[in-house]
Amino acid sequence: MPHENNRGLPLGRRQILGIGAGLLGWAHLPGMRRLRAGEDPPAGAAAPTAAQIIAGKDPRLLVHNAKSPEIETPLELLRAQRVTPKELLFVRNNQTFPGALTLAPAAAEDWRVELTGLVEFPRAITIAQLRELPQVEREVVLQCSGNGRAFVSRTAPAQGAPWSRGAMGNVKFRGPLLKQVIESLQPHVDRTARFLTAEGRDAATGEAADFEHSVPLGDALERALLALEMNGEPIPAVHGGPVRL
Repeated sequence: MPHENNRGLPLGRRQILGIGAGLLGWAHLPGMRRLRAGEDPPAGAAAPTAAQIIAGKDPRLLVHNAKSPEIETPLELLRAQRVTPKELLFVRNNQTFPGALTLAPAAAEDWRVELTGLVEFPRAITIAQLRELPQVEREVVLQCSGNGRAFVSRTAPAQGAPWSRGAMGNVKFRGPLLKQVIESLQPHVDRTARFLTAEGRDAATGEAADFEHSVPLGDALERALLALEMNGEPIPAVHGGPVRL
C-alpha cells in the first residue's frame, strides 16, 4: 500500500469493508550464506550493503537495519531524477517473509484480491482479471511515516530507524481504479460501511504485530487504485508486488 509504515485505526467491525491482498515475502542475500527470514548475519561479519541485501539495489543506499531491511535513499540521489527508479527506492516493510528480498516481479499466478466485510458475500478477483480492466497511471510520493526521525531524535527520544530525509521516493503506479474493481465485483456494499481496511499476507507473530491500514471509504473510492505496475514494469516483490493498494 502506498504509505510505508502508517498504522491503521481501530474501528468498529460494523463500519469496516475489508480488502485482503497476498503480500509476498523476503528472498536471500546474494553472494552471502543464505539467511532464514529474520536471521542475524554471522558474528563479526561486515555490515552488508543494500546491494548485498537486495540484488540490484544501489550500493550507495544507507542501510539502517539489515535483519528486517530498512534502507534509505541519500538525498543527492533522490534529487538526481524526478521519478525514483527501483534501484534507488527506499525499503521499509513491516515483516520479513521468505522469497521477496528481490527487485524481480513477485509471483502472481495464484494471487487474488478478496473483498470481505460489509458485503452480501465475499468476492475475489485475480491478477488476470485486474489486467482486463481499464488501467490508470498515477505519479505519487511514497514516504515512511518515520521520515525525518533523526532530526526529532536531537531533541526528544524516538524509537525506530534514524531516517534522515530519504525514506521517500517519487514513483508512477499503474492499475485499475479501486472503484472500478469494486463495481466489477458487484458486492452490494452495506450502507453502514464507512472505512476500507486493507490487509496483506502478514500476521501477528511473537516479534511483530499484524499490519492493516484503514482509510475513509469515500476517499478510497475517489482516489485509490490497485497498482499492478511501478515505473512501467511489474511491481518488485520487495516493494509490495504483485499488487499494491
